[in-house]
Amino acid sequence: MSAFIKFDGKKSSDFGLKIINDIEFSSTSYDVETIEVPGRDGVLLKDNQRLKPVKREFPMKISTVERLSTSEVAISDWLNVKGWKEMELSWEPDYIYLATFIESFSVKELLMNFGEVKLNFLIHPIKFLKTGRNEIPLTNGMTLKNLGNVQSKPLIKIRGNGNGILTINGYQLSLESVQNELIIDMQKHLVYSGNLSAWDKITRNGKHRMPLFDVGNNRISWTGNFTMTAVPNWGVKL
Repeated sequence: MSAFIKFDGKKSSDFGLKIINDIEFSSTSYDVETIEVPGRDGVLLKDNQRLKPVKREFPMKISTVERLSTSEVAISDWLNVKGWKEMELSWEPDYIYLATFIESFSVKELLMNFGEVKLNFLIHPIKFLKTGRNEIPLTNGMTLKNLGNVQSKPLIKIRGNGNGILTINGYQLSLESVQNELIIDMQKHLVYSGNLSAWDKITRNGKHRMPLFDVGNNRISWTGNFTMTAVPNWGVKL
């Protein structure tokens, strides 16, 4: 089977597009600013504590002339969607990327003139293990190993009532007056119960940190009458 990309739920092969060259993979880098100070040699470095997104180019060729006339509009509609969308690469079946199409040229015009087009995407700097998107039960006192190589931002569901403290590797999240279910989505930086924001259920203490899974082992425990699950979102740096 020919290589393909799957973007926003649809495969490039669905539109008669075939990848024609090897894909060049560039790595992400940390966002570090350089600051020049008069009278001081060299520069200061300011770490913005984030990874930069990566641009990737996918060279494509339309498979048949007949297919071109019916696919050009569909291809443009497929690519020109707003926001981050899931992307899969056929040669990396274990991972999910987040991507957005960033070209301003006319896909239709390029295909009609040359039968080829280079599709450029902006890629989120972390790719996610598909297995890390499954919901797993947490048990009080367990050790959970991060299967990626970057700190992960889980979605945690807390079910129960009352107060308690969730502790992960010594960092604490204090819970106050939880009723039924509380969801903490660290990817989207949201805390909600039902359809309502529930940041008021979170209180801070001297060891406060929102729940993250560090690289390596994570010791998890909590107080209070709760059960918990997590979608860990294991990630690998590009």
